[in-house]
Amino acid sequence: MNKDRFDLDADKVVLDYEVLVKTAQIAVRFSRDKLEHSLSKWHEIDCAPHSADAQWMQEEATALAIATRTLHYLVKGSDREEVVIKR
Repeated sequence: MNKDRFDLDADKVVLDYEVLVKTAQIAVRFSRDKLEHSLSKWHEIDCAPHSADAQWMQEEATALAIATRTLHYLVKGSDREEVVIKR
C-alpha cells in the first residue's frame, strides 16, 4: 500500500499534493483515451452523426477540458506558498 499524506479529522482535511497531481494526470489520460476511442469508433462506422453521438463527445470533451485545466493549475501551483481549495 502506498504511503500518502492524507488526513481527515473533525476540523480539517489534509490532502497530498503529489497524489492530487497524479490523480489529475490519470484523469487527463483516461478522458483523452475515451474521447479518442469514441472518435475512432465514429470514424469507422462512416455514417451520419446522431445527436446522441454529439452529446457523448461533448461530455467527453468537457471532462477532458476539466481534467486538463485542473492538472495545469496543480502543476503551475506546486511552487506557491499557499494553496486554497474551495468546496
